[in-house]
Amino acid sequence: MQSSLSQPLLPPHLVEEIRGRYGRAYLTMSDVFKEEAHDYRLAMRNWNGPLPPDIHLHNELDPAFSRKAKRTYLHYMAATADILSVCELLYCGASPDKADADGYTPIFSALAELAARRFRSFVTPLLPPSYIPSVGNCPPQYLPAYSHIAKILVEQHVDVNQTIRGISILRLACLAKDWDTIGLLFEHGANDTVSSPTSTFKATFPTASDRKRYTTLVAARHLPEGQQRPARMCPCWSGKTVPECHGKLGAKVPYPLNYICVCGSEKTYRHCCSRKAKLSVIEEWKPDICRIIHRYDENDDMARFNQKLQELMIKGQAMEDSLRQALELPEDPAKNHTMFTDPNEFGKRVTEQGLVDPAFGYAMCRYPDRVPLPVDRTVRSRQVMEGRHAIWNSLVDEYIALGTDSRTAFEIAQAAKVGTWGGAYIRQCEGENCNKVEQKDVEKLQQCVKCQMIAQTATKQRSDPRATIQYQFQRSKQYTQTSQVFGMLSRPGHEHKVLMGSSLQVNDLARPGLRFYGFFRTEAPQQVQATETALNEVFSAFGLPEPDIRGQTSGNAASLGPFILEDLQQRPAKLLYLTGDKNRDTISRILTDGGISLEPLQVYETQGSSTFEASLDSALASCPKSGKHWWIVFFAPSAAAFVTPILRKYFALENGNSDSRGLLPSKIAAIGPTTTAFLREDLHLHVAAMAQKPTPEDLISVIKLQDEEDP
Repeated sequence: MQSSLSQPLLPPHLVEEIRGRYGRAYLTMSDVFKEEAHDYRLAMRNWNGPLPPDIHLHNELDPAFSRKAKRTYLHYMAATADILSVCELLYCGASPDKADADGYTPIFSALAELAARRFRSFVTPLLPPSYIPSVGNCPPQYLPAYSHIAKILVEQHVDVNQTIRGISILRLACLAKDWDTIGLLFEHGANDTVSSPTSTFKATFPTASDRKRYTTLVAARHLPEGQQRPARMCPCWSGKTVPECHGKLGAKVPYPLNYICVCGSEKTYRHCCSRKAKLSVIEEWKPDICRIIHRYDENDDMARFNQKLQELMIKGQAMEDSLRQALELPEDPAKNHTMFTDPNEFGKRVTEQGLVDPAFGYAMCRYPDRVPLPVDRTVRSRQVMEGRHAIWNSLVDEYIALGTDSRTAFEIAQAAKVGTWGGAYIRQCEGENCNKVEQKDVEKLQQCVKCQMIAQTATKQRSDPRATIQYQFQRSKQYTQTSQVFGMLSRPGHEHKVLMGSSLQVNDLARPGLRFYGFFRTEAPQQVQATETALNEVFSAFGLPEPDIRGQTSGNAASLGPFILEDLQQRPAKLLYLTGDKNRDTISRILTDGGISLEPLQVYETQGSSTFEASLDSALASCPKSGKHWWIVFFAPSAAAFVTPILRKYFALENGNSDSRGLLPSKIAAIGPTTTAFLREDLHLHVAAMAQKPTPEDLISVIKLQDEEDP
């Protein structure tokens, strides 16, 4: 019986070719159309714990496929002449040369079955005694399918010179008088193991005519010495070779829309994950394992995030090494660089340092990936995420079963289990003055129908597009949040990516006499306060005395430099200089001239926000039209360099007046002298107002004064 769910993972032209050659009745015999084979076939393609295509097949009704034989599905399909199933298995990654317990491969099975079924009384005594033929039925009219399967396997680069229990696959093809396969074996480099000795030659070909035909075939189609065998045919069955198809340099072949979706939904890819705006499944050839693999396109957001995360972790190790060297600290005796490539080693490291909940750490040390990251619903399939997080949550259950934690199972689950999309498995209400918890105070929390992230008990729900899922690290103050392990600090116009969570102990920064200078971002007082507060909180959380922070009110590099020269009297001196990727040389020049050398270490990088223009356009559209000018305030040179080309599309920046292009009139203000100089000298903009001090009050004051003088 055919199933609408069991459509072959094969191109339609191949199915039609087989139907045309062997007839419609032959197709109905194939497992690719059988309801009972659907679950196995689906499992091979399901990314939620996929079933390996080389798994052993146990069929107690067929002695050839007993548990002891350890034959695979590919052995079975080759032995029963199922061409479509053979092709599907090879496409899904089955090994064409996989041997059973006695060393027999699928091509040996196909040729042995063909020879035995054609010339049973003649061939059977010549087969190895340990080879057990399949009891599967193959009508005589379909015997050529065995030769077809042998051709497929040879073109998949099986070993053409394999000899098992004293008999080569070339001799099997000769015993079956499969002249097409004999010629193909020679074209792919098979050695002549039949014509010598003479006794073997005559035993294989009793008639002189057959021996002559064989000798002629050897001479005509034998692969010349030193010449490469023909390229492997691509197992996607496009009719091209691997180098011309999936193996082509840089090839990323889209996953076929009519195939079963990889997420395990049992829908076709066309009607499932392909509909997600940010989700794209591609196929590519992996030469190290010689098979087609399927993965999400590396251009999607999650793949880029994972790649960036790996890069940041490697940078983190280099940063820690530089810090230790600058602070004259010994190398970490427990240092293990494999933590940056081995997810389990990373889990052990953060668990040992007490950075995560014990149950969360237990799962990290055993989870096949690093951690279950929160994802956008447009980026991943529900089935894929549920499957992955089911594995994670089962590891948390293992931890609970150990009985070593004094907390209740519910408390542990609340602290460590992960929900479908990477948020909390047991959520807490995020409404004001409400701490109700799912599965305890309420059965299930409602969520915002728009962003689908905010969870509340109230029927009136809010929508906040900036809302983010609270990551499931322990919320208790004794454990850090995700942002403290891999932090991401954002502000309008820029994205600051800050690596944290180094194995360098905070205690190493609490040595007597260690001073912290500055800790500010040029002309941005809010950054001064935030960084100073964060540093104090870190020291407080670890029970350390307050850090000695100096110069935090300097305001800019030109003021901080002289402050350090006066405060640090010792000469020569060397300071560790924590920087970003965009820095002026003001402070380094002042300190170097004053006899203080710097050891620069980049700890964050700044890049333009990809959504800035869209956000600006939306903000302007929501504002009422006015004939008055706009004030544009710049807080840093790097921000000015990024946003100015975009602002020119909306505002008249050079003269401040509206022009024929319909641009909005504007005036420009700057937070301090460094930004003002950059705007005037580099961007050639007129700065109408500059704050004398980098404070909101001073900025507003100079803007009001300028408007009074020039309305």
